[in-house]
Amino acid sequence: MPAQDVVFEPRSRAVHIGETSVAQAPAEIDVLRWIGSVRFAREYEGRFRAALLRAVLSVYSGSVLTVSALGFTRSPRSARRARLLWKWAVLGLVPQLPELPAVTASAR
Repeated sequence: MPAQDVVFEPRSRAVHIGETSVAQAPAEIDVLRWIGSVRFAREYEGRFRAALLRAVLSVYSGSVLTVSALGFTRSPRSARRARLLWKWAVLGLVPQLPELPAVTASAR
């Protein structure tokens, strides 16, 4: 793939409506964001607060999984995110990013 020039256009604008880009991101991204939040809390707020945040995340994800198992889920994505978050918060398993399709010049 040839190198592409970077173009800066100061008049350009981007509008994010209803967190669309977040909704399209894989569930693993959400979990990795929470892992980063816990690391940040550990560094700037101390081990206790980081452990407390991780415990809250495990309880939250466990409750989402329980509600999903009872058939009251909001979406398959929320259950998947909760399952990945619970695996990290309780078992320490960090999710791997899924293989994303390559973006071609024609897709832009």
